[in-house]
Amino acid sequence: MAPVNRTPVRPTTTPVTSGPTKPRTPDEVRAQIAQWAIKQANDPNIGYSQTAGRFGDRTDSNGHRYFDCSGLVYTAYKQYGINLGGNWTGAMKDTWRSWADQVPKNLSQMKPGDLILMDGHVVMYTGDGKCVGAQTSHAAFQDQVKAGVDAQHYLNRPDAIVLRPRVSGEQVANAPEGMPLDQSTVPATDSVSSGGGSSSGGGSSSGGVSSSGGSGGGSSGGVSRPSGGAPAPSFDPGSLSGLSSLVGGDDDFFLQLLEALAGDDDGALLALLRKRFPNMSEAKLSQLANKLSASKAEAKQVLQLRQQLQGANAFQDAKASPVDLGAPTGQTGDQLDAGTTPELMGALQSMPRTIAA
Repeated sequence: MAPVNRTPVRPTTTPVTSGPTKPRTPDEVRAQIAQWAIKQANDPNIGYSQTAGRFGDRTDSNGHRYFDCSGLVYTAYKQYGINLGGNWTGAMKDTWRSWADQVPKNLSQMKPGDLILMDGHVVMYTGDGKCVGAQTSHAAFQDQVKAGVDAQHYLNRPDAIVLRPRVSGEQVANAPEGMPLDQSTVPATDSVSSGGGSSSGGGSSSGGVSSSGGSGGGSSGGVSRPSGGAPAPSFDPGSLSGLSSLVGGDDDFFLQLLEALAGDDDGALLALLRKRFPNMSEAKLSQLANKLSASKAEAKQVLQLRQQLQGANAFQDAKASPVDLGAPTGQTGDQLDAGTTPELMGALQSMPRTIAA
């Protein structure tokens, strides 16, 4: 009797269709929103701007569209009818209790679509320890809005909080079909109640999520700014005579200004100036931010110098003597235009020793 060929037969499977997917749970909505944001970051025709249509809703003559950090996350959620309480980071920070639950700063408890919100910057978590965000205009155009960024870099910031925007049952039902949903990014269970809408208070505490109450939805349209703050500076940013006139002896603000200048996100500087000078027009704010941005490299040098000066006495000694980080011989900070190292050093040398603490 001839031997029987027992070569195993592999079962065939029907490939999963790659068409648009309708999300069925709050977690799926947020995961799909995160995938949409990744798609924007991977589009070589999308860059960073705070003025040229920062919500990705305008196309210039080169076929380019633009987002800034808050514009990207705001637009991503707005497509699904979810309001983040404002379209800039200051408004989001002021109103988040009315539309989100706070999540521990722990990657094991974070989910795609969570927001990492900081002073002047926001990114969206996409899973696997990565996030997506509109970062800076000081990079190759295709790298200005980036996915796959290390989320821990932002979680290490002391001002960072992790927020999970609430998604109501109605918003799930009305969610549009979107990109094919990558099920590997969707948790097996929803840990946030779908009862709390994005514009309502409440929300349950579950799965490591700290629920915060609140009422009111927050602005859905134009920018709302906090009241108070410093009055608009009287100088013309186009003829700024020195950082010391801008700082006005405020050590904390000076350090924040240096950190914003030295950072990777252009939005942090503009957000800081907007908070400091709430009555200044957007045009003046942008003009001032552009003027100060010329000092990015010098700001990093000053921060490095500060870190090297371990004690108050050493810092005071450094202030008492000229510090040369490239200053022309015989010129002091107050003799040069803003945007130069000596100008920054002039402001640094005018600060009290408490800045070194």
